[in-house]
Amino acid sequence: MNRFRIPPIYIHLLVLLPCCLIGAAKGATIVNRFGPGDTHSLNAGMVIGFHLGTDLQQALSFTVPQSSDFFLDSIEVPLGLATNDAPTSSTFRILGDSGGLPDANALIEAFSIHGILGGSATIFTAPSLNRPILSAGESYWLSAANDENIGIFGWANLNDGSTPPRAVRRGFGPWVLENVSPPEDSDDLSTGGAFRINGTPIPEPGSTGLILICAVLLIIGGRRR
Repeated sequence: MNRFRIPPIYIHLLVLLPCCLIGAAKGATIVNRFGPGDTHSLNAGMVIGFHLGTDLQQALSFTVPQSSDFFLDSIEVPLGLATNDAPTSSTFRILGDSGGLPDANALIEAFSIHGILGGSATIFTAPSLNRPILSAGESYWLSAANDENIGIFGWANLNDGSTPPRAVRRGFGPWVLENVSPPEDSDDLSTGGAFRINGTPIPEPGSTGLILICAVLLIIGGRRR
């Protein structure tokens, strides 16, 4: 009597599949500074651009959770209130931290955002092209600059009462911490810009080990056929 037998190679494939699923990483939010339902201020924000006689850049600090390293996927920022007649362009940068300040020499990635209008702030999403690694527990800075020679725009505030570390850069000067809330030269009406940093967790060593073990089983099964 012939019995139906599943070839060993397929048995090992069945073992390998759930192992790979365990190790597969899904996109996640690294840092979220929006309110419930992605709320943010519609008419008040951190001033970015040529203001009070100098080009003003601003940056907010964030820290990656201790749970995992992440591949950077995208940033989301609410922008508006532009004073130019034409839409304004901006460059957002993720910078490393040096002594509690943005490190201009430690550029992680830059994002170009176009079409910032003069009305109420709307959320712009900028994807990461290089997908650099943001390390668990490390602090970084998200900075904003106006690409136009004139005018300003607003990085819309999150009015939740929190005050993350904020730094400003005037012209070609150094980054300095702003200890005044609101900053004295920024026309801010609350506590700092809303933003979200999205990424993909890098599989932990335990998950990677499971994938390697299952791959070895698959190879062994293939050689025994």
